[in-house]
Amino acid sequence: MCGIDFMDVFILLTPIALMPGVMEVMIIFLFLMLISLILIPYILFLVHLYKLLSKCKQENRDMEPGLVWLNLIPVFNYGWIFYSLIKIRDALKKEYSARNLATDDREFSFSIGLAYCITQACSIIPFLGLFSALASLVLWIIYWVKTNNYSKQLDAID
Repeated sequence: MCGIDFMDVFILLTPIALMPGVMEVMIIFLFLMLISLILIPYILFLVHLYKLLSKCKQENRDMEPGLVWLNLIPVFNYGWIFYSLIKIRDALKKEYSARNLATDDREFSFSIGLAYCITQACSIIPFLGLFSALASLVLWIIYWVKTNNYSKQLDAID
């Protein structure tokens, strides 16, 4: 059969992998790539929440937008994300009421956000964490899309 199979690639890469320091560099590179694949979307999500809170008037929010960045602190973020979502919901309720805007969801997707927070917190449980992390990812994306719609509505009024 014509072509290159797995063993050919393995044989070609073996001398490179045996060179001193190459494996360590490859592991560090893969680790940094994995961290960036996780961290960059999460930072973009926090930028979104920061902008969403910034669109609400000072008197309508109980949390400063900059406090959203505390969600980058490892372990602390498991609790702070609950607080952030509660304050974002409350700010959106007050802002929509002050602007006399109508919405189809009076809780501003709080139940989805809460489910995201709970599944994220449960993702540290061995074995169950894998399923919880997958559910958390789906809920996170849904919450992001929903809050993006609220942000667009606030932009349309300005």
